[in-house]
Amino acid sequence: MAEIILKEDEKHELKKLWYAVSTNESVEFLGTSQESGLKSSEVIDRLKKYGKNILQEEKEKSTVIRFLEQYKSYMQTVLVIAAFVSLYIQEYHTFLLLLILTVFNASLGYRQEAKAAASVAALNKMMKTVAKVRRDGEITQVEAEEIVPGDIVIVDAGDRVPADGRIILAANLQIEESALTGESTPVEKTSDIIEKPDLPLGDRINIAYMNTNVTRGHSEILVTDTGMNSEVGHIATMLQEEKAEKTPLTVQIDRVTLFIIGMAVLAFLSIVILGLTQGESFDNSLISVFRLQLAPFLMRYLLLSSVSSPWAPLQWQIKMQSSRVFLL
Repeated sequence: MAEIILKEDEKHELKKLWYAVSTNESVEFLGTSQESGLKSSEVIDRLKKYGKNILQEEKEKSTVIRFLEQYKSYMQTVLVIAAFVSLYIQEYHTFLLLLILTVFNASLGYRQEAKAAASVAALNKMMKTVAKVRRDGEITQVEAEEIVPGDIVIVDAGDRVPADGRIILAANLQIEESALTGESTPVEKTSDIIEKPDLPLGDRINIAYMNTNVTRGHSEILVTDTGMNSEVGHIATMLQEEKAEKTPLTVQIDRVTLFIIGMAVLAFLSIVILGLTQGESFDNSLISVFRLQLAPFLMRYLLLSSVSSPWAPLQWQIKMQSSRVFLL
């Protein structure tokens, strides 16, 4: 069956209103057959056109970049500056101490982030699913990532819906959609057309969504959207675009750090100016103020470090990653 060619605005409108299109029109639009499904050759072409049915992950940053990102905190920046000042005034032991301290903190944060990423990657591998599809007139099992728009997917109780699609056959069908729509109970599904405009996702009872679970019944689903074009894909896109926000604990620590830095700068300027007025050289004044302020500063730093465990900056990341467990 030949695929119908529509204008881009018509395609967009139809995609938005799959629930308002009859099963026959949907099948015809996607150039497939309910009885025999897609041909293998057509599947190959559509894979090239639409890509695999997977959610794109954020590009992984290099090891060097992730390590250097640990130096974004105010404390790390101040310690690096203090280390180089120590080197300038030839306080080599202090320079090494500060350098080791900053590298230790950066390594600890990097290690915790790597563990979190490894845990999510392990979950993703465990969650790979196999789907039943009708192709070339036969029902076969394929990996969910190989599904394309136009495929006829068969699901039963206990199966996970592998992609968004128009339900073209429903027998006593219920699907649990709480992670997507917030609905607390499984939703009764039907293949009937719904002639209402602008329905929210939860009211589109003839549509099945990617990564939702079939709790009862049997169904055949015409795949309409895969991967990042699915509703779950839209959520994944928003999550990737969401910028990391500092936790309340981190915000408070930053405020204390800035206060300590401000006081240290004022004390530094006061002591240097006082030394210069008494005839001391700038280098001698710098050495004096550095030795006077370094020990108290390190004590404050160690106190803050004990409060701000390496897990604190990761709270937002762990929350976001746990949100993706459903998506992936």
